[in-house]
Amino acid sequence: MNQVDRFLKILEGKPLKEQVPVEELLAPLHDLAVALRGHGIGAGVLLRTSVGDVPRYHLEVWPLYRPAMTQRVWTVHVSDAPYVTNAFTCLLTFRTPDKLASWLETSVGEETFSNLLTYLYHQAREPVEARLERKNGMATLVIVPPNIQRELGERQPWHVFDLSLRLPIGEPAPDGSKLRYLRSAGIDLQIVPDTVEVTVRSPRSDDDDPIAIRPAADVTVRFHAIRMRSKP
Repeated sequence: MNQVDRFLKILEGKPLKEQVPVEELLAPLHDLAVALRGHGIGAGVLLRTSVGDVPRYHLEVWPLYRPAMTQRVWTVHVSDAPYVTNAFTCLLTFRTPDKLASWLETSVGEETFSNLLTYLYHQAREPVEARLERKNGMATLVIVPPNIQRELGERQPWHVFDLSLRLPIGEPAPDGSKLRYLRSAGIDLQIVPDTVEVTVRSPRSDDDDPIAIRPAADVTVRFHAIRMRSKP
C-alpha cells in the first residue's frame, strides 16, 4: 500500500492495517487437517457462506472411511471485522496465522480434543451397519466389516467390487432383484443389476422340542457394486 492509498483509507474512515489474506490466515487450519489425515483420522476444511455472505470455514473430522459420521470441531468466520473462530462454546479472535496456529497447537493437546480422537479411532475399528436400498428408498440392514469398509473407502470412484455381506440376526432376507444401492457410513455404491445372490441358511434346531426357540436364519447377500463419489 503506497502513501496515497493510506491517506485515502484515513479519509474514508477505514483501518490502515492490512488484513492477512484468507489463504494465509487459514493455512494452520488446513495444516491441522493434513496432520489428522496422516494420523488416521478423516479431516477436512469445509467452506460455507452464512447470512450476509460472510464466509465460514469449518474444520470437520470423522472416523476414517466413515464420512457420514462427520463432526464439526471449529469454525473460522472471515469478514471485514477481525477473524473469529468458534471453539466449542467460546468465541476467540485471531488477526494473524501465527496466533491461530499457536491456539490450535494448545487446543489439540487438550483432553477434550484427545477424547474426540479416541472416539473416532474406536469407531473406525467397528463394523458398519449399512443399508441395502431398494428403488423406492426402503432398505435392508447389512453388516460391513471394518476391513471391507476400509477397502470401500480406499478405492477410487467407479471401481467395481465383488461383495459378500451378512445381514444382522433377525433381519429378513431381501428380494435381490429390487436392490439398487449400498450406503455404508457415507460411502455409496451402485449395485450392478442381475448380480445379486441371496443365500439363506437355516440353522439346525431341536424339532422334537415344541417349545424350543429356533435360532434365526443366517442371510448372506452377494453382489457386484460400483463405487460412487464421496468423501474419503
